[in-house]
Amino acid sequence: MSRRHKLIKFIYKVLAGIPRIRAKRPPRFRIVTAYDDAIADYGDIAARDKESYAARHGYELQVHRTGFDMSRPAAWSKIRFVSKAMRGADWVVWMDADTLIADSTRKLGDFVSDDVDFVIARHSKPGPHANTGVFFIRNRLWTHFLMRHVYAQTGVINHGWWEQMGLLLVLDAYRPDRIRYHSARAFNSLYRSEAEEDVYQPGDFLVHFAGIGNRPCLMRDFAAARNTPT
Repeated sequence: MSRRHKLIKFIYKVLAGIPRIRAKRPPRFRIVTAYDDAIADYGDIAARDKESYAARHGYELQVHRTGFDMSRPAAWSKIRFVSKAMRGADWVVWMDADTLIADSTRKLGDFVSDDVDFVIARHSKPGPHANTGVFFIRNRLWTHFLMRHVYAQTGVINHGWWEQMGLLLVLDAYRPDRIRYHSARAFNSLYRSEAEEDVYQPGDFLVHFAGIGNRPCLMRDFAAARNTPT
């Protein structure tokens, strides 16, 4: 080995022993939503709302109008879209196409922390259950496996809760220490529900128009009232 090579090896060894100092940067958030032509009447409203919110805070937004798995109900494709979106992001935030941001001053970082990788809210009816209308998922190896496991629940493809039931079947088998549950009103308040504790109140971050009729009109009216100075 030449003297030059010995010197290079020595310098490399010295440098390798120095602890890396990484500048702390804000996490990269990527908002993801999707809707097909069947619900475009309100999906368009929600997409414009999310575009405004993402632009305000510098978040990336992915709105999927194609790429659905046509062999399953459309809701299942959120798992595929989220899985792909995790590449290159720190956190992916899924928001259903019938959700509107109620308080656009709130930042997504308010709902996550370094000690968790999966954040989801629980709704109360017909019994406490995690609701996949909105959830936060960090780009980790185990969360990729979680999404694959959810999608593999072929026995509930046509269940009325679709991918949500798939998640409920497998979530407890994964890192409970890295999962955090919130009450509905933390970030998935319902516009209407038999459970009063889940219903949107002024000051909540987001409102979810799940399971109700006339969503386009209700969402337009809500957005107009929200943007009207008081």
